[in-house]
Amino acid sequence: MRIATFNLWNNPTLWSERIESICATVKMIDADVLAFQEVKTYVEGEQRISVAEQIANETGYPFCVVWEDVRFNHRRAAE
Repeated sequence: MRIATFNLWNNPTLWSERIESICATVKMIDADVLAFQEVKTYVEGEQRISVAEQIANETGYPFCVVWEDVRFNHRRAAE
């Protein structure tokens, strides 16, 4: 099983170019499971389509799970 993780840098700078490059890389790597960090919540101009869903649709992945409720406790991590 191949697992890949990507930090997408949640920033609108050159987004259309970056999303094309991200999708090309995802296709090239051909992982069984993908994990993304710093994902823009929604695609600009599209209603309620998450960036993760857009990437899944454009690269042929049949399933997409979006989990946005991630919390990090800095005090506990420092202990």
